[in-house]
Amino acid sequence: MEDNLEEILERKTKELEIVQRVAVALNASNEVKTIALLMLQLMEEYFDFQHSILLVLRPEEGLLEVVATHGYEVDNLGKTIRVGMGVIGMVAKKQRLMRMANLGAQRKYMQAISKNTGNEAVAGQIVGLPDAESQVAIPMMAEDRLLGVLSIESKKINFYNPQDETLVTTLANLGAVSLKNALYLQQVEEAREQLREINENLEQLVTERTKELADAHADIVSSISYASRIQREFIPRSTTLQDHLEDFGVVWQPRDVVGGDFYWFQPQGNGYLVGLGDCTGHGVPGAFMSLVSISTLNRIVRENDLKDLSSLLKQFDASLRAQLGRSEEENRDGLDFGLCHFNPNEQRLRFVGAKMSLFHINSERVNEISGARKSIGYDTARKRPFRDEIEIPYSSGDTFLMASDGVIDQMGSETRMCYGKQRLEKFLTEHKEDPAQQICDDLIATLSAYRGDNTVLDDVTVFCFRPN
Repeated sequence: MEDNLEEILERKTKELEIVQRVAVALNASNEVKTIALLMLQLMEEYFDFQHSILLVLRPEEGLLEVVATHGYEVDNLGKTIRVGMGVIGMVAKKQRLMRMANLGAQRKYMQAISKNTGNEAVAGQIVGLPDAESQVAIPMMAEDRLLGVLSIESKKINFYNPQDETLVTTLANLGAVSLKNALYLQQVEEAREQLREINENLEQLVTERTKELADAHADIVSSISYASRIQREFIPRSTTLQDHLEDFGVVWQPRDVVGGDFYWFQPQGNGYLVGLGDCTGHGVPGAFMSLVSISTLNRIVRENDLKDLSSLLKQFDASLRAQLGRSEEENRDGLDFGLCHFNPNEQRLRFVGAKMSLFHINSERVNEISGARKSIGYDTARKRPFRDEIEIPYSSGDTFLMASDGVIDQMGSETRMCYGKQRLEKFLTEHKEDPAQQICDDLIATLSAYRGDNTVLDDVTVFCFRPN
């Protein structure tokens, strides 16, 4: 009796030790194969289970894959058993423990199936001892989910007892928990790897797209820069203005690289034509409109001997409408335009404007000469008449200035109001003795200070001159 108690105590002690060591190993590692191999080695060390095998379920394929073996001449790692085939396969299918005491008949049956069907996959499902007589196979379950099968084998008939079943079941349950965690971590790692690949692909896509956009932007910038050079070729050169004007100043600041504002100078007869235009929009559309306008003006002056500025303005309007080729309902393109003609020998200047004013600065005051309330080209004001030209006598030293809407309409950062004509006239009064270019530069500086952090709304052009 005492001998039996000692044997039972020794057995229980070994069981506790192996369970404890397996539990420690499970906590120390999430590597399925490492834990499985340790478990199989400890079973031989403590209970002389010389042949053992652990298989993991591949549910999508209905296969059990060998991930760890102990005690076999051939480890069969990576080999598979189909669920439902053989003892191990049936344990997986039924999800119940099976203990076999005499496997001879079962083995012969499986070999016969393999031979008769010629199915290599079936033949490959026979793993383990070729002459095993005893076997215990336990499903590894976690939360009613089959994860694998743990099997022990012996060449001896009826080698395993119920206590062995209990021990192996305990180890299988421990292994199932570890396997579940390991599989979860594996899934997390696989998801992380997939996410990393997605991020890499996305980064590559972003890099490629960024390069495409950068290349496209570079092409656009290059094209617009080239367009700016073309537009500047249509604007009078400083040397031309110096030859015919006593003093002049110009500021031409497109809101973008190119713009819809332009200034124009053309000799005619004994005098000179000076113009300033503010076309629809800004940027590329405005620039195209400015080139069309300049070309149209040059052609009209070249082909006609128009003495009256009002007639020239009317022909400019009609020609521009014809070139735009749109119906009255559709046309939204045009420009505000101011046109001067002066003859140095006569000391008089003629002006006509289309929604643009001319400012005359003399020693006494600043006088605004308003244009018609009608623009060039727009159909919305087609029925309004242009005004007749206005003749303005001037003295030596008098200054004339025209400015686009970008000056008048600029919003202030503090007042939240437009700069306006009143502020412009006050500025011109205070700077009437200054050189023309200084007047322009100081006006732009004043406008910038008035604007503050507000956005530049429009192209800005100022043309200031003193006739010879």
